[in-house]
Amino acid sequence: MKKITILAILIVILFSCDLKTKNERLISTERNSVGVVVKFYYVEVGATANDVIQLRRVTKDGHEVLIKAYEHNLIKDVKFTSKDSLNFVLTDTTSFGLSKKSDTIKIKVE
Repeated sequence: MKKITILAILIVILFSCDLKTKNERLISTERNSVGVVVKFYYVEVGATANDVIQLRRVTKDGHEVLIKAYEHNLIKDVKFTSKDSLNFVLTDTTSFGLSKKSDTIKIKVE
C-alpha cells in the first residue's frame, strides 16, 4: 500500500510540473524600405533555460523564421542601415550589482 501511495504522489507531481512553459511577447516589428519585415520577441522559456530576445524574419507568405536568439531582456535603438542590414542595441537589466553593458548588434536579415 505504501508503494502505491508513493507512486501515486510521484505521478501527480510529474504531471503537474510544467518545465517546458514558453511565453512569447512581441516587443517590436520593423520594416525596411523594400518591405523586409523583422520581429523581436521576448521569450520566457521557464525553469530550464534563460529568457531570450528572438529576432525573426517574416517571409513573403507570412511565416516567421528564427534568425537568432540573444540572452538579453531589453532592446533599444533598432534601425535598418541598408536593405538587408539591421543594427540594434541590446542590454540585460537582470544583472544585479553588475554594470549593465549594452551590446550593439549588426546583422544581415536576408
